[in-house]
Amino acid sequence: MNAETYRPHPESRPTLVLKFFQNNPDEELSTIDIADKFSISRASVHSILRSAVEAGLLKRIRSDLGDYMYIAGPNLSAYSGSADAEDQKPAIGRPKSAPRRKLMNFEIKVESGVPFVDVSKQPGGKWGFLFDKLTENDQSVAIPIEVASAVTAAALKLNRGAKGYTYRVRRISDTQARVWRLAK
Repeated sequence: MNAETYRPHPESRPTLVLKFFQNNPDEELSTIDIADKFSISRASVHSILRSAVEAGLLKRIRSDLGDYMYIAGPNLSAYSGSADAEDQKPAIGRPKSAPRRKLMNFEIKVESGVPFVDVSKQPGGKWGFLFDKLTENDQSVAIPIEVASAVTAAALKLNRGAKGYTYRVRRISDTQARVWRLAK
């Protein structure tokens, strides 16, 4: 894969990271910086950015302390950005029409009087029900690996305002991750 053929989805995390380095070519970010800045689970940073590294758009190095760092790669200046709407090359990621196809096969029932629930205003967002189950420090719950990245992003947001405890998410197998509530 090279800089000309690598085409991440326009709204993907790799696109956001590449745009950051295009605007800040002398910066370097640790995996922790990238996870926090772009709402990526720390465990997923390397796999999410692997294709950009292989294309030479980013470079992964080790700091003097042994931490992984990302810097602008040698081919970043050749990168023209993500696929435009009129560009016929397929973007990496899910096609935009996939959710619409799912909805077309779903039975749609119109209802009135159902109260609106604004999960963006609730602590933990749409994952609040999960965090609410962890009422004491040192409790944990297993979750499917497919949702670990989203739960980690929600945990990072909750941790900013939490007093006396913090949430941590770690992969425990190929199919599961675990969420812990730990004392600060």
